[in-house]
Amino acid sequence: MFSGPPSDLLRSYAAPLTFASQCEVLGVPVARRATARHWSTARSGRPGTAPEAICAAEFELHACVVTIIAELRRTPGTGLLDRLIVAHDRDGLLDEAELHGIGASLFFDGHFLVATQIANAVLDLLASPEQLRDLRTGYVPIGRAVEELIRFNPAINHSMTRIATCDLEIDGVAIRAGELVTASLPATNRDATVFDDPAALSFDRPSNNRHLAWGHGIHFCLGIHLARAELQVALTSLLSRFPALQVAGTPESFTTTSARGVLALPVTW
Repeated sequence: MFSGPPSDLLRSYAAPLTFASQCEVLGVPVARRATARHWSTARSGRPGTAPEAICAAEFELHACVVTIIAELRRTPGTGLLDRLIVAHDRDGLLDEAELHGIGASLFFDGHFLVATQIANAVLDLLASPEQLRDLRTGYVPIGRAVEELIRFNPAINHSMTRIATCDLEIDGVAIRAGELVTASLPATNRDATVFDDPAALSFDRPSNNRHLAWGHGIHFCLGIHLARAELQVALTSLLSRFPALQVAGTPESFTTTSARGVLALPVTW
């Protein structure tokens, strides 16, 4: 077991991994990644961050993406941003504002939420010795385990906000036209009418786990395949390389409108 000072798994492992993966898929030049990560993380909004600071970070992130797109036009690559440039420059499917807006939106929350989800999953596994053993021995497929870990403790706190277009009632709750509506995803994922013993972390659930942490309908997560791959690789690598991994101290939890997890995860191994 590693006997040195604890290391922050979120800062040293989960966050760098998810952002680097996203940059590889998007085709972000290496020289621009540090700036993009800074403003993207600031835009996500740590607990207590003033709304004005989050808004300012979003403008800075947009400016960074405009610069990245200009550089990719001069030196094309093979990433998703390059495909968006082709959709604008060659095919006329996007205007300039749409190109920049979609490009910036791809940095908004994906890497931050997946990094938080990795930390949530590690915490829950280390607190569940039987499930951890079954995953390490290969008794449970990593894909099934990831879906259950997300259901049990999702990093995403609420669904996208909708506006009611008419008066209606859902499960005895009256909603008036024009009111804002959102769903609590942690509560939804523990619906006893859908999941047996919903408060338990169980890898024996059906493979088609019906949780809603990825969203639903037209707002189903765009980056689901990348997020799943990151979670599966991150957990498999971590648990196989560090059999003595354990939490060192009490992690500080946080909850915002959009996310829930820990600000840091000190571990030893």
